[in-house]
Amino acid sequence: MALPVGPPECGQRHPRQASYALPAGVPIAAIAVTARLRCSEDAVQDTPVATMRIVGAGETFTIPLRAGVEISDEGLADPGLRRRARHRLATVFDESASRYSYVIKTDLPRPLTDVRLEITLSGTSGSMQIDRLTAITADGSSLPQSAYGAMTSDASRWRVIDRFKTSRRSDRGADEELEGEEPYVAFENLRAMPRAWVVNEVLPLGDRDRDLALHYSVLPDGRPFTPATTALVEAGMPAAHYQAGRSRAQVRTIRDGDITVDVATEHGGLLILSESFYPGWQARIDGAAASVQQANGALQGVVVPAGEHVVEFVFTSPALAWGRRLSAGGVVLALAVLLWRPRSRSAVTSSAAA
Repeated sequence: MALPVGPPECGQRHPRQASYALPAGVPIAAIAVTARLRCSEDAVQDTPVATMRIVGAGETFTIPLRAGVEISDEGLADPGLRRRARHRLATVFDESASRYSYVIKTDLPRPLTDVRLEITLSGTSGSMQIDRLTAITADGSSLPQSAYGAMTSDASRWRVIDRFKTSRRSDRGADEELEGEEPYVAFENLRAMPRAWVVNEVLPLGDRDRDLALHYSVLPDGRPFTPATTALVEAGMPAAHYQAGRSRAQVRTIRDGDITVDVATEHGGLLILSESFYPGWQARIDGAAASVQQANGALQGVVVPAGEHVVEFVFTSPALAWGRRLSAGGVVLALAVLLWRPRSRSAVTSSAAA
């Protein structure tokens, strides 16, 4: 699976989390996880470095993960590092591997359905990775989970809307059933943001921190990144925090290169438009020019004051503008040549007559 618990970086001082849904409706009697720590050889033996919470059917079970007991550093595969490490080996999954993973098996007091596994890493500045996750049913059957399954089994976030098969050489104009077609599943993200919304926190970040926050939903200070309330802008832009209050953003019209949004806020904020940021986009608030910022790596943002306003986004292509300038220059040059040629011929005729 190779799924990290939070950003897969070392030197982080804040808690990191990951959550995986197991198959819905299946009675789960036990869970087996193969996991490893990184950059954690300094963790002291028996020190809690993480916790696993198993949540299902209204019940929660918490299991501590201790260094050298349930889990250890992957580098302990190296005998030299093992001698220097401050904790011992946990149960190794594959002793022939160049990096060790460790088996953590938890039997539940009773089978649970609709189970979710939540992991929090907090006792080490290193990182943690989940390599395998297996659900064991009440009848003893093993259900190994894939990264795809663990991330899409969450019914509160993903809804299957279509299943189909296709390939590069089929389904041209009509659906065909041909050998070699690959199966696909189309999901609806139930937590998707609307076309436009208003946030009350504006946070400038460098490219690397911003990309990590967007990918893992964790801000550099350890807080969860929630796009409904926070926007990430380029480093050097001013940070801002607006008082929380009611807000509304409703797209009125969408035309090629022209999007109009009706906005109402109690205390102002940053209006986010789910349209790709690109040079040439300009904004007007109630007819007055406004600056367009790059928000969340790819979207557009405009600061709006409190109250009700009409925000219009208009796209003017820089290439088209340069083309118009060049065309105008060409027309001026052509007129100059036309005006110059008659005068030159007149001058030649006058010289010949003389």
